[in-house]
Amino acid sequence: MPYLKEENDYWRTPEFLEFTGKTEYRVLKFLMANIVRDVSHHNAPTGAFRIYRDFYKKGLLVACYSQDDIARFFGFFKSDGNPNGAYISRLIKRLLEMELLKIHKIPTPMGPRNVYELGHYKGTFKTDDYQETLYFDLFFGAKVELYRLEKEKRKCLSTIERNDPEFIDEFETEINFRKNELLELNERALDSFR
Repeated sequence: MPYLKEENDYWRTPEFLEFTGKTEYRVLKFLMANIVRDVSHHNAPTGAFRIYRDFYKKGLLVACYSQDDIARFFGFFKSDGNPNGAYISRLIKRLLEMELLKIHKIPTPMGPRNVYELGHYKGTFKTDDYQETLYFDLFFGAKVELYRLEKEKRKCLSTIERNDPEFIDEFETEINFRKNELLELNERALDSFR
């Protein structure tokens, strides 16, 4: 059974920590939890069969929920009591700008409907060769790598800062001292063979 996971390293980056405090994070996780991977059970929604055939069978991981339904799930209502789908639309646009999802518009008898592409997969579902790649992981995995590189850069800069002329003089004095010790040791070793 698929599950939502996050790499521990994500939690060590300021960008991810900031993102988890936003409603966009919750909406994205909701969509990820509703990716259509299987429609073999009896209570699969009617639209899920089309999503499965048109997207999942082509290697894409997608979810499909109306923005009003998402607003209803999260309890976002307008003053008139109707779900605030416009607010969810703004959140989804931010996720789109971050490249955490892509939007496909499909025609339906009720008008165009958004299908949210969240990644892709390889292999056969429920087997060992099955592997998913979510845009979420690509985005925050890159942030982790950038954070590691920045940390390495700070470490190198710290080393360079320590390498001021006084430090270099001390270091060269230490090297010369060790060199003299080795020469004396070498001479004693040669004397013992004579």
